[in-house]
Amino acid sequence: MYELLCLFSSNLSPESIASLVKKIEEILFDFQASLVYKNDFGEKKLAYPIRHEKRGYYFAFGFKLKSDFIKKLEEKLKNISEILRYQIVKVRKWSEKPEKPEEIQKKPVQPEKVDLEKLDEKIEKILADENKLIK
Repeated sequence: MYELLCLFSSNLSPESIASLVKKIEEILFDFQASLVYKNDFGEKKLAYPIRHEKRGYYFAFGFKLKSDFIKKLEEKLKNISEILRYQIVKVRKWSEKPEKPEEIQKKPVQPEKVDLEKLDEKIEKILADENKLIK
């Protein structure tokens, strides 16, 4: 399972973005990839200018593909001038709904049982050693 995150030029019209997404889907299908999802994150302000642009349009594709085709896919994506940046990452574990931190259940911590007699002995020993240092 892989995820492709694309950053498109913000100068593109919605129709151009739709045709670009369709073009990327066709490229994926040419490599026999199975598209799992696609997410439109919309236009966002960039942290720094890329090719003199301060805003970009983010789009993500989740797909399954043989690893042999990743380099060829990257070569195809490099040739699309409307893509400012892209990144392909391998998703190791896929879940339909990511867990939020508050949903992750923690194991309750069980207090360690302490033998009071042993604790008293240790305290006595520490106090005795401390008294020796003071004298």
